[in-house]
Amino acid sequence: MHDHPTPPPAVTITPDGAISISTTAWIAHRSRGIHTALTEDLHRWGRRPTRCRLTRRPNRPSRRPNHWPDLAQAWCLARRHRIRRPGLIVHAHTRLDTRLWVLPAATADGRDIAVIGHAHRPPTVHADGCPDPWTWHDADSVRITCPTGHAWTWSTGRELLTSAGLATTISAVFGPDLDAPFTPCPTCRDTSTDQAACRCDHDPWITCPICGHPCTLTLPDT
Repeated sequence: MHDHPTPPPAVTITPDGAISISTTAWIAHRSRGIHTALTEDLHRWGRRPTRCRLTRRPNRPSRRPNHWPDLAQAWCLARRHRIRRPGLIVHAHTRLDTRLWVLPAATADGRDIAVIGHAHRPPTVHADGCPDPWTWHDADSVRITCPTGHAWTWSTGRELLTSAGLATTISAVFGPDLDAPFTPCPTCRDTSTDQAACRCDHDPWITCPICGHPCTLTLPDT
């Protein structure tokens, strides 16, 4: 048998105590795979020669940095794919580790799709796995879970949702410390011990305020 490498975590805590979401994992969590045929059709259509309306001479597609979002919307109209609300979504300053844009749509034969582009690269067409296209708007929410089952959903700021969907705050659950919900390693925090001997990675982590177990961060259900 061959050992398969362990995939990187979908959500990590950076050394300075910030949340970073893997863009690849975030897309996989919301889609059901790439539509190869539709992606190839979009790329061919986007790179096709066009004709200037005034001179009727051949003209290559615009190479502006944002030309693919424009072309993706025009491709949908040309192929009779319906653009679904909320339309084009651009994620520039979120917890994702990459800038991207998403265009939820439905094909002419009724399949829900999402056209997704990273930076200036040609986009890919995915089978949309989100029951509600507005889910693509959320590029920040993470799930805080401990081994004994205590869990909260954290978007941005200091607002939390409990497992029952009730609104609360980081201060109410993890305490008023401005670094909350992050806590340093207990061994490293103890100045009487040899911190160099600690086996932790010295990065911030989250400790369950109820049972004291280390928490993990994952993506919430869509």
